[in-house]
Amino acid sequence: MKNFTITTITLLSTIAFAGAALAGDPKTAPPPAPDAKKVPDAAKKAPDTAAKKAPESKPVAKPPEAAKPEAPPAQPDPAPEVLAALKTSKGTWRCKGEMFDNPDGSGRMTKFTIKVNADLDKFWIKSDFAEAKAKGTKYPFKFTAYKTYSAADSKWHQVMVDNWGTTSFGWSTGPDAAGKTVWEMEMTMAGQTVKFRDYEEPVAGKKRTTHSWGEMSENGKEWKKVYDATCSK
Repeated sequence: MKNFTITTITLLSTIAFAGAALAGDPKTAPPPAPDAKKVPDAAKKAPDTAAKKAPESKPVAKPPEAAKPEAPPAQPDPAPEVLAALKTSKGTWRCKGEMFDNPDGSGRMTKFTIKVNADLDKFWIKSDFAEAKAKGTKYPFKFTAYKTYSAADSKWHQVMVDNWGTTSFGWSTGPDAAGKTVWEMEMTMAGQTVKFRDYEEPVAGKKRTTHSWGEMSENGKEWKKVYDATCSK
């Protein structure tokens, strides 16, 4: 098509030039027709630039593959210490004893139950404490405590909340050779933080029976007993 266009333009130019000559001198005889074999140089085939070899395109580099996301760390299993403790502590414990919470520091007799179960996929030991109703007591004491074992520091940890607006956090190294356990805790009550200690030990000669008591200190030096009870399952 390109060759055809160039040839057509050349022919049109030749015709126009001849027409102008005839208009200037009417007596002049028309020139002989051009020899078809003699094609003007301008009409010769022009180099086909399109036939030139196109530059080779360089291959496009593939974008780097996105790094595969790392697999999430495997979830740990419950501590063996927790599972072992559940074997002996799970169930309902019925307790009786004395609370030293009268304004004058004297005690009063009380009964309560503690229901112990595994919770949160057995990662925690849950204890629900409920005191029996007593005359003159508007809100019998209740609390819920969670305990678990941490291999990182080889300690038991506990968090507790009760129906008197108290919260406490504590730790223990677990039972000693005689089976006695001591809990060191800090308890926040009525906007004041006090230190608290809980003691637990098995009762000699009685299966599934424990003796526990607790004491409180406002300054970490002077301690007073707050309860003493025996529980059986």
